[in-house]
Amino acid sequence: MYLILFIIILFVLFRVGLLQSLLSLFQKPNLAVSAVEKSSSLLSPAEKELYLLLRRELNDDFEIFSKVQLAEILQVSGLNFSGRKNLEAEHVDFVLCDPKTLEPKLVIECVGHSKSFNPFRRQREAFVDASLDQAKLPIMHVALQQNYQTDALIDRIYDKIALYSQRQRLVEVEVLPPLSEKQALEKSKKSS
Repeated sequence: MYLILFIIILFVLFRVGLLQSLLSLFQKPNLAVSAVEKSSSLLSPAEKELYLLLRRELNDDFEIFSKVQLAEILQVSGLNFSGRKNLEAEHVDFVLCDPKTLEPKLVIECVGHSKSFNPFRRQREAFVDASLDQAKLPIMHVALQQNYQTDALIDRIYDKIALYSQRQRLVEVEVLPPLSEKQALEKSKKSS
């Protein structure tokens, strides 16, 4: 009786293709792919132009990384497997980091003409923006161009980082508990 039921279940799974999907989980992946070639660049020509500009103008102040997974710059506690996979599936175009600590200071996302009309892309951008905002990591969207107003772009970058740093310091000050009289006296002795 159970054998007949088992055979019927296997037959139904086979007919709807689920059996093949389940079996593929246990098979070694077929790595014999035809026509695999090395990419000529990690970045598109427009992204490369922006990257070179950033390197030239910011090289002393920041380390610049490209194509960074969102999961590498955000730490999320209590995230289930599928949530972690969502973070791993997303990457950002550029991350500016402190050169000594490599702490992320600013994320730069390139915005091209074709990206703005894609509804999936808009949903993805909203997810990335909300995640970074919650982590208090600023993001700046930069329209890809042939020629940039370099000074204006660099000023926007520094302003964005300064604004978030100032906002973070204000939040930290608000959270600090008041000093006791003894602590305040000790602090004033140390500073004088």
